[in-house]
Amino acid sequence: MRERITRASNVPLWDRVIYPLYAISLGALLITAAADAGRVGWSHVPVEIQALGALGVVASFVVIWWCTAANHYLSSQSRIQTDRGHRVVREGPYALVRHPMYISLMVLTASIALLLGSWLALMPAVIIAVLLVIRTSLEDRMLRNALAGYREYALDVRQRLVPGVW
Repeated sequence: MRERITRASNVPLWDRVIYPLYAISLGALLITAAADAGRVGWSHVPVEIQALGALGVVASFVVIWWCTAANHYLSSQSRIQTDRGHRVVREGPYALVRHPMYISLMVLTASIALLLGSWLALMPAVIIAVLLVIRTSLEDRMLRNALAGYREYALDVRQRLVPGVW
């Protein structure tokens, strides 16, 4: 838990830029949903779609829990945790894709927008998805270059985010 909430000194510059943008976009998503669905009513999401959003939130949390249980090096920061004996994790959802937490966050943010009843809140969710795709690419490069065994793992598990796709 300490690793997941503490700022480490070896976090790359790109991650120190992307993470705050992610946090701002998440705030924008919630504010947009509140203004749209709760106050102004610019868009209307049918209750059936809101129910799909609720299912997406639950499914995302299940996968996020699975990632947390499988990967003891999981952190809000992209870094090699040499101080903790960082190794490649191949178990759980990491046997299917290399970055299951990021796809879960993408589904979660889009699902939150739908659950809260705002089509407009999908715009910040798309920004979050773009940021996470960029972060995935940069983190993957960092892991390939600095984490022992990651290159071999990437040959075994070829997809970064979506099994069978990418």
